[in-house]
Amino acid sequence: MPGEETPNWPELIVGGITSSLLLCSLLLWMLWIFRRFRQPAPLPEMPLRPWAIGWVNFGIFLCGLVAILFLVQSILWTLFSLLPIEIGEDAWAMALGAFALQSSFLLAYYACRRYFPMLFRGNLSSRGLVPGRAFLIALPFFIRSLPVIGIITFLWTSLLDWMVANDLLDSFQPQEAVLAFTSGQSPVALALLALFAIVVAPLAEEVIFRGCIYRFLKSKLRPPAAMLISASIFGLIHGNLMAFVPLTFVGFLLAYTYEKERNLLVPIFYHGLFNLLTLSVTTLHALSGKELPY
Repeated sequence: MPGEETPNWPELIVGGITSSLLLCSLLLWMLWIFRRFRQPAPLPEMPLRPWAIGWVNFGIFLCGLVAILFLVQSILWTLFSLLPIEIGEDAWAMALGAFALQSSFLLAYYACRRYFPMLFRGNLSSRGLVPGRAFLIALPFFIRSLPVIGIITFLWTSLLDWMVANDLLDSFQPQEAVLAFTSGQSPVALALLALFAIVVAPLAEEVIFRGCIYRFLKSKLRPPAAMLISASIFGLIHGNLMAFVPLTFVGFLLAYTYEKERNLLVPIFYHGLFNLLTLSVTTLHALSGKELPY
């Protein structure tokens, strides 16, 4: 009818997703607590195998990773400069950078396994899981953890706001990849960026950060310390102050699920679900015309 306000469907969808996830999280927490009290403690199982290669070999691995990253990035920038694409756009630059980073991770790991089999040929998982089973393990844990991630994000953002208000910090912004989905740039570049974030990044980053870095640190430290240090590196490499603490906590959860389930597919699926939810909510907020809440 005339004068009626048109519903803001993207905003309503965001509200529906948020409410549904919070309700599911509450129910899953209740089910988890019920099972903890009703079921006996599980028998000890073979722990996740550490990666005991020594500091020198680990340092060579990291140097090789950086060298391959620079090589791949240089090749890709050269190839893209020959195409009729404006790489100066943020979305295209980030898509290219994401592809360079993630392909370098996978290429470096493949090269190490191919040419240094004595150090790298071991299995990254100590327990066999089919992908469907790994997904069904990752999904409820992901939903249960969302309220905690939200609280940590809110507290960290509030602290940064307080620091800015008291002139202890100039300013802070969300990750550039998050802002790209609110800027109306090239749909093709954004689609590629989303593909890399949801599919490629979980695989590449989990292989390096959990499969390599965490397992190496576990060979030198107790698991909680190895989880925290590897998670901090994971948070730092994203290069964003606002995302540092939330992503560090997510990195800790990824290492925890890897240690607990002893199969790399579980944190890979968790990582993909986290990126999928983040990009979906960001895109819907952009379509609704509302300011991002983070």
